[in-house]
Amino acid sequence: GNKTVKTMPGKAGTLAFWLAVFAVGIGGITQIKKDFKLEWFFPSGSYTKKFIDLNDQYFSEGTAFRFYTNDVDLFAQQAEMNEFTSYIDQISVIKQSSLQNWWPNFRSMPTVSPAGTTHADFYRELWAWFGTSAFKDSIMWKDGRCNSKDAAVSATCDPTQGVAHTQISATLRRLGDGPTRFKTVNQMRLDINKIFKDDSGMKVFPFCQDFLYWEEMGIIDTELARNLIIAAGVVFIIISILIPQPRIACIVSLGICMSIVELVGFMHWWGVTVNGITTIYLLICLGLSVDYSV
Repeated sequence: GNKTVKTMPGKAGTLAFWLAVFAVGIGGITQIKKDFKLEWFFPSGSYTKKFIDLNDQYFSEGTAFRFYTNDVDLFAQQAEMNEFTSYIDQISVIKQSSLQNWWPNFRSMPTVSPAGTTHADFYRELWAWFGTSAFKDSIMWKDGRCNSKDAAVSATCDPTQGVAHTQISATLRRLGDGPTRFKTVNQMRLDINKIFKDDSGMKVFPFCQDFLYWEEMGIIDTELARNLIIAAGVVFIIISILIPQPRIACIVSLGICMSIVELVGFMHWWGVTVNGITTIYLLICLGLSVDYSV
């Protein structure tokens, strides 16, 4: 060491090497992507992984989901429902052949033959159509008797109380990576909220079980950055307490920060994306870097 690293050329070479590693890490951070798929848990050469890949390539039909309405006054918001129907008919990522929308079947020509002009007439007309339609599973009435399969019970219900919930079935085309899936669903939410003038997002919204996993791609990068900053701050405070010399404490803390920056950056070059799993491992690596630095 005295003849290599500790000499001036050795010090300069060591510093240049690690600065180059740090620069490569910074370059990776600027290009790292967010994505996650459950099939990544299977080894690349396994039978299960091959089956999933072939099924996606030749037989995948996209993601089935539904638009739900929650306590919407259909009579008062007929214009919004018409606009909503036009909107989903124009969404390019939805397979139009999969769309099962009850509203245009009830209001096939709303400008020519409008439904009842009063609240009660509207819902009576909807109830009369509902009795012979193929969309009985798409509408949930406020009067529970209207939802009964028993004809004698449903005949005594009061449809003028209105509709509690409805659903419209559809299927999304195969989308690309995680951010694309999240942006697609989130944009639909924003557009629908604008149509119904609803800031809560609970009046009309798209949903399926897969969307719960897609949500991760909308927040995981922010969560990762926040958790790393908080953890690094706590580590710096502990190091400052345990190492009474400020210069040494700062050098150790700087080394830990550079290690994490390099690790995140090299994830890109290794083909690893930011997701919930890698976030957990990165936080563990922060703890390990403390041990090795000390």
